[in-house]
This record gives sequence, C-alpha cells and structure tokens, in this order.
Amino acid sequence: MNSLLPPNATEFERNLSLASSEHYENLEFPNQYLWNADQCPEKLLDYLAWSIGVDSWNSSWSEAEKRAVIKANFSVHSIKGTKQALINALKPLNFDLKIVEWFEDLPQGEPYTFSVEITSSNKSFSALIMNELETIINNAKNVRSHLTAIKVVSSSKLIYKTALATISGETISIMPKSNN
Repeated sequence: MNSLLPPNATEFERNLSLASSEHYENLEFPNQYLWNADQCPEKLLDYLAWSIGVDSWNSSWSEAEKRAVIKANFSVHSIKGTKQALINALKPLNFDLKIVEWFEDLPQGEPYTFSVEITSSNKSFSALIMNELETIINNAKNVRSHLTAIKVVSSSKLIYKTALATISGETISIMPKSNN
C-alpha cells in the first residue's frame, strides 16, 4: 500500500491509515459528475446550485426544474440586467414571458419601469409562487428598472364533445265535416 504519511509516522498512525484506506477505496464517489448539471446526483443539486451562484433557488422544485435552472445560470449571469436574462431565468420553470418596458407601453409608462406577463398552461399559481417569481425577476433585472406589475395568464386545454338532436313535428287531427 502506498502511504502519504511521513517517514516519522507512529505505528498507530500507520495502522489508522491502513484501516481507513481499505474503507475509502470501496466508496463510490462520483467526483467527475459533481460539476455537471445533467449527471450530478439529485441529492447534491442544492450544493451545486450554491457553488455556481444560482440567485434564486427552491429546494421543493422538481429534479428536472433544478437541473434546468443550474444549466441556465451561466446564460442568466452573462447577460444579467437585460430582457433576455429575465426570459432565461424563468424559462427553466416552464413560464412563457412577455416583458413590456415603459416606452413600449400604451400609454407610455413611468420611465424605467416594466411589467411582466407570464403565460402558463401547466402550473397553478399561489402567493408562494408569485413571491418566488418576483424574487427571480428582481435578481435578473437591471438595478435601475422597477417592476410595476406581474400579470398572470393561465390557459387550459379542454377537450369536450357535444351532440345535438332536433325533433320537430306537427300534429294534425282530421275531424268529420260539421253541418253548421
């Protein structure tokens, strides 16, 4: 066995090193996957997000959402403060986003303000999700701009079948001719 102990190590230190090395050699530690969002073990995704500086994180997200947020982190940070950074920050969470800046609004809004319209067909919205969205938006937007409104457009697809039947008729009674 190769040892990193110095030549003046005691017998106790050598025995301890020998006993622990047998244990550690059998451990499976996927070191080469730790920095890859696609291959990192699920239980370590929170630590990977922290280590690469993900601004907005929720441990209750699904595994797919966590991996997508980690992968989008570089594109968000490289263009932080732009409209595209907002879009990139919310895209992993399956939100379609429309940003209306103050000069695009009709009538024109207050300078350096913007509103966000979020369209989603597969998520329900609650106060918790709205707070999370506001945090993500505030982390990705530029500092001088102020969020004035978040408009949520929720759509659902409904498949329904209808049937229609029309019955029409007339009743004719034939009576004998009267002599009156």
